[in-house]
Amino acid sequence: MLTGHYPELIQCDKIYHTNNNRTWCSTRNIRMTALPKGPKPKLSTYEKRKQRGEYAERNHIEERIGNAKQALSLNQIKAKLQGTSETWIAVTLFVLNLSVFAAHSGVTF
Repeated sequence: MLTGHYPELIQCDKIYHTNNNRTWCSTRNIRMTALPKGPKPKLSTYEKRKQRGEYAERNHIEERIGNAKQALSLNQIKAKLQGTSETWIAVTLFVLNLSVFAAHSGVTF
């Protein structure tokens, strides 16, 4: 809630599709990329396309995280203190964002 309001959509792994998380999100009018419980709902073509797009966006995000883990050694952080670990992660993601920005603006380094 960095911007003062909750997001419209949360794209999360299946492990987070718990009843507690579903109720928390539904009370705040937040959608999740979780399949609803019970029988499969009949979706219109628009809803299917929208759902497919949300999953594709989530896959793209997961791909970037995987690249950060391998290329930027995000999974090799061995700091002892929580604050130090969080700082390392923040700096690594900052560098990742800089490289993406540089690639989109045509800058090479």
